[in-house]
Amino acid sequence: MLYFYSIFLNNTINVYIGYANYAPLIQQNAQLAVIEIPNHLLPTIEYSIALLNPTNIDAKLFIDFLQNKQAQECLLRYGFS
Repeated sequence: MLYFYSIFLNNTINVYIGYANYAPLIQQNAQLAVIEIPNHLLPTIEYSIALLNPTNIDAKLFIDFLQNKQAQECLLRYGFS
């Protein structure tokens, strides 16, 4: 997190396009502004997951969990659709 602040506060960059979850941190600094990008300009982002080691039970359980109703509702609540 320290690096995150340093790039903003040390004039390292002029523009940052990033995840919405950084917005509350950015808004805490009066020198910075969060500008919402209109929905029609947002890219479609697709995520994938692959089980690289079929013998890893924890990895398989995690993938199984991501596909259940509780996980899907949680992902929707945080902006994943």
